[in-house]
Amino acid sequence: PTVREILPVTGMTDSKSTSNLAVVGLDIAFPGGEGLAAFGRLVYRGIPMEGLFGDGAAFRSAVVRLVQRVLQDARLSGEQIPVITLSPHMAETARTSLAHLPVQDTSGAPDPLSAALAAAHELLITGMAGDVLILDSQAEPQTLSAVVLSLHDSEKPGQRRVYAEILFPSQEAFIPTELAAGHVHQAMLGSASITPEMVGLIVTASLTKSGIQPVQGEAIRSAYPGSGELTCAMAGTSAGLSGLVKTAWC
Repeated sequence: PTVREILPVTGMTDSKSTSNLAVVGLDIAFPGGEGLAAFGRLVYRGIPMEGLFGDGAAFRSAVVRLVQRVLQDARLSGEQIPVITLSPHMAETARTSLAHLPVQDTSGAPDPLSAALAAAHELLITGMAGDVLILDSQAEPQTLSAVVLSLHDSEKPGQRRVYAEILFPSQEAFIPTELAAGHVHQAMLGSASITPEMVGLIVTASLTKSGIQPVQGEAIRSAYPGSGELTCAMAGTSAGLSGLVKTAWC
C-alpha cells in the first residue's frame, strides 16, 4: 500500500489520501461474544472484555465468522473484496483462512490504521475495488474488528446503511497542552471544512494504559470553545480499528 508522507508541523496525513470514505459495514468479536449487539451490552454497562480465543483453530474460526457477518452487513456476498490487515497475526490468519481474497498488511507503518485508510482510498478511487475490508486483532482486551469501506459519493440513498463518513483522519503525537491541542485540532477542522461549533462529541483514544487524564481532556476540549459547556461531551474509546468501530457505531 501507498503510505502518504506526514506533513510537517502538524504530523497530519494528506486529507486527499483518506477523505470521502464511507463506513458501510461494521462488526466485532471478543471471547465469549460476537456481534455489535453483544459488544454494545458490554460498552453501555461498562463491563470489560476479558478472556482469550484459545488455540489457533478457535481464532481462525472467529475471524471467518467475523468476515461473513461484516460482508452480510455491507450487503456483499462472494465478491473478491481486497483485505487490509493491521496486525501480523491477523495478516497470517487472513492469508490462511481467506485464501480466496487478496490480502495486504499495514502493520509495519508508524500508524497502521491511517496507512490502511490511505491504502483503501487508493484502491477505491482508482477503481481497483468497489469496497475494501479492513481487519484487525487487538491483544488487550482481545478483540477482532472488521470494517467495510466504500467511496461516500458512490453510495446511493437507501441502498445500504452508511454508518459514518470519514472526513479527515489524522494522528499527532504531542503532549496535549492547550496550545498544542488547539493548533492540531484547528488545522484538522479546517481541512475537513467544519467549525468547532459543529462538534458535539469528541471521542478520544489513548495509546497508553493510563488513558486520557482530566487535564489532558480539558486541553483537547479547549480547541472547541464554541461548543459550549453542555453540548460538547467527551467519550473514551480504544485505539485502532476497534475504536473506529465503536465511534462509527455509537
